[in-house]
Amino acid sequence: MSKLQHPPVTGPNATPEGRRGFLRVAAASAGLATLGSGLLSACGGGGDEPTAATSGGMSQAQGSKPTNVMDTPIVTCLASTSSTITLRVCGGVTTGAPAGFSVQWMSCADYEAAGKVWPSDETKFCKASFSGNANDTQWNLHPGGDGCATVEIGKLNDADPGVSFTCNDPLDCDGCYVFRVFAHASSTYKRSAFIIVSCGTGPCQDHGLKDGDFCTKSQGFFGGKGGPGLAALQCYFATYPSLSIGSGANVYTWQLAGADFYTPGTGKNATLVAGANLIDDGIDALQMAVGGGGQSGQLSGSATNPLNMGSGGGLASQTAALSLNVALSGSGCTAGTCNNTGYPKGYGDVKLCKFDTTSTLTNSGTPISQATADWLNLQTVSSVLAAANTYLGGGALPPGMTAADLNELVADLNLAFDLTDWNGDGIADCACGGMTSFAEQHLCGA
Repeated sequence: MSKLQHPPVTGPNATPEGRRGFLRVAAASAGLATLGSGLLSACGGGGDEPTAATSGGMSQAQGSKPTNVMDTPIVTCLASTSSTITLRVCGGVTTGAPAGFSVQWMSCADYEAAGKVWPSDETKFCKASFSGNANDTQWNLHPGGDGCATVEIGKLNDADPGVSFTCNDPLDCDGCYVFRVFAHASSTYKRSAFIIVSCGTGPCQDHGLKDGDFCTKSQGFFGGKGGPGLAALQCYFATYPSLSIGSGANVYTWQLAGADFYTPGTGKNATLVAGANLIDDGIDALQMAVGGGGQSGQLSGSATNPLNMGSGGGLASQTAALSLNVALSGSGCTAGTCNNTGYPKGYGDVKLCKFDTTSTLTNSGTPISQATADWLNLQTVSSVLAAANTYLGGGALPPGMTAADLNELVADLNLAFDLTDWNGDGIADCACGGMTSFAEQHLCGA
């Protein structure tokens, strides 16, 4: 997930708290209404737009409507965290929203890039439906203006009757989002006009970590042809005698085997010149193995300098990469790092945190169980590495996790400080060190 960028907020509402206090609303038939200059700076309002009435922080599109159309819902930005926004949705005074309602959303930056016109391409925004017709539903909002429900965008639960959505990733902290809401049609009324509301997430939480605190590298970096990845491995083996993954009777080990003149057609380093470059056979074998993939599983035996990960598949490759990232942290090696300053010390001691039953290990993935969340919140990077080696060696998986889940978690830790673009402006700031969204949400310092 890329870091959300939004235009700077100016004026008296320049803080995230000030921005969250403003709404912008509109009905599709009435155009876009703007409330507050601070919000215009944040989300790109302005122009000759009609106004909308407000009362007590609530906003509702005005104007007459056909009698066979649902009232436009009343929508309020109720609360926010650094990764969620809670909306209060109320049915209209006359019709309510007996069949439920839908919420669609995108970032303010994306909305402005679209010319402040909601795109027809449904892949350009997220959407969620709250059906009032499902069994045991809470989404059939009665009329009178006080038939209301709250929804927490970024932390929805499709186990709730009537709830479905196309995406449920946590929202970016200190971000601006635009929401479009409408009441569903019923057997009596057509669906309502749209109402558009802009809200902000809370400030980014200080977990004691920031861009540049560590440098991590992907599986592909270590398994790539020549270049910094090869230099990093050579530096590793100048410091450590070997690298091993797995446990017990199932261990794969790579160690120096003596430098060889490079032979075309062998190993990963096909860009090197035959007879001109000395490549140790053990390093060459590790590059080949860590660059592989396949279905994650357990190792089925032991080997020295294997050329592939065998039955361990992708998890074995990611585990080897995480072993390298933890070992290189504080090692003095500099290949592939920010301005060749090295891999900062202590990555293995970084703690995992803030997992719950809405967390996923992949974008739009299945939420984890409470048992998995409880386990993750007690781990460090090094203890996750140990758990991966235990499973590869024939041991048990962490609570509630599959081999594929563990593979995704280890991959997330390998990528956690691998971004070259630190501020999301599309320009590389350094060779590594930028935090991914996973790192910002779930790594909390040593």
